[in-house]
Amino acid sequence: MPSTQEQTELDEIEEGLRKLALQQQQLLSRKELLTLLQDFKHSTGFLSSTDKKALTKRTDSTEKTELESIDEQLRDIAEQEGELLNRKEEILCPDQFRPDLSKLNGLGVFVLPRISDEFAITVPPPSFPAPQLTLDFNKLPDSPAPTQCPSCQQFVTTETCRKMGNTVWLLCIMAVMFGCFCGCCLIPFCVNAYKDVVHKCPKCRAKIHTIKRL
Repeated sequence: MPSTQEQTELDEIEEGLRKLALQQQQLLSRKELLTLLQDFKHSTGFLSSTDKKALTKRTDSTEKTELESIDEQLRDIAEQEGELLNRKEEILCPDQFRPDLSKLNGLGVFVLPRISDEFAITVPPPSFPAPQLTLDFNKLPDSPAPTQCPSCQQFVTTETCRKMGNTVWLLCIMAVMFGCFCGCCLIPFCVNAYKDVVHKCPKCRAKIHTIKRL
């Protein structure tokens, strides 16, 4: 069982892994975009052969340099992820419980020690059901939910944000009509339950559905 200090370090490691995964996804998207742009420039026919050679020569060097920079950043991220995962393994699996992998067989392959049936551990199935995929956008809840984006056709878990809707303005006007002039009419703007919920795709950033309160 990790101590309080180790649990704090584990939380920091998980946060660092999430940030690295986000940076890696952004770099991969940038690399894919540059590759498509490079292919388009090679296949376009709007320029003369002389101009095309000169332009391609200039742009290819720049894009190649940027692609190499992206590859280098991806390698750095992979190294950082490896260091964080190794530290996480050290915390969760101390040396006294870590199997001895120093012995090799004749083929040069690490051999794990045989675990006796007496110490075999059976992992029970999870007690909670698997998340249900919501394909009917009208049935999306107020919280993020798994669905299929209609724009990029990817299966994602939506991102949600709140925005002012008709309900907020109607409650504000009603509060003014009932004589709430001392800032009470602004209370609906601070209550999330009165605001509309917007579901967005985390990959292509397209708006999937808006849950209106009124």
